[in-house]
Amino acid sequence: MAVNKDTEYKGEYAEEILIDIFMQGDTLSKGLVKSLENVGTDSYYIRKSSAEDGLMDYICDFEPTNDITLDEVRVDLKKLTFQLEACKEDLRRNSAGKMNGKQSFEAPQDEVDAIMLDLNNKLGFKFEKLLWTGNKTVTGEFDGFLTGLTPTDEVDLSTPTDVVSALELAIDSTKEEILQAPDFKLVVSSDVLRKYNRALDQRGYMQEDSYFDGYKIETANGLPKGTILTYNHGNLNVVSDLTSNITNITVADFTDKLVHKIGLRSDFKVTTAIVDKTDVVYIKAQMSE
Repeated sequence: MAVNKDTEYKGEYAEEILIDIFMQGDTLSKGLVKSLENVGTDSYYIRKSSAEDGLMDYICDFEPTNDITLDEVRVDLKKLTFQLEACKEDLRRNSAGKMNGKQSFEAPQDEVDAIMLDLNNKLGFKFEKLLWTGNKTVTGEFDGFLTGLTPTDEVDLSTPTDVVSALELAIDSTKEEILQAPDFKLVVSSDVLRKYNRALDQRGYMQEDSYFDGYKIETANGLPKGTILTYNHGNLNVVSDLTSNITNITVADFTDKLVHKIGLRSDFKVTTAIVDKTDVVYIKAQMSE
């Protein structure tokens, strides 16, 4: 297949659209996890440190009795691409695209903007789900946070009362230092929140935001049904590299006699990483609907 013409599309909304694909879901738009963007490499190292308090009675000399432990977690990004095509004849009929000779056709920016907006709607929610349950061994996917994460417990969440008990279990299973951290997160799937709100209604409670034991409950649309998580915000990371492609959506004009199409593609690298899995409480429900 001959490619007669390659252009870099830098339409008005290119950067905004691609970022919005990533930000459309709850996980990133609500700041439920940490986002490490434009790392510029195939592998990235997340630093992990822990320190004892080191507090002691004053002495003149320097004689530390406590240590700081430094470590790194290596993260390997997976390179993905999205590719689309459109018939040039359709574009000729439906737009004021610039014609360059008999076969060659340059897609106008407004047409590509429209394609990208449609792509945003289709990919946005898929990306949100991949953040939690993606599997890098599957074509077009990267590992999600729950992939390879062993549940802390599996419980029945059939009723609102069951949900309250599961939330109690999640909080009681969380380390005290994590509960007290300023970036503590209690995140559930939307069905869990609905049942918890029903439990509140049954008890005559009304509140604008949902809290449990004083902790705000947040939802992520990409979580599978019956999921309850507790963790520190900085422990869950989305690592991505869009630097070279964020405004570089390639539009190719295929001029082979048998192929009269406009091709569109963009590439990016992304993965998720949990720095310390032992600091994540993961309640997985056995639900009977």
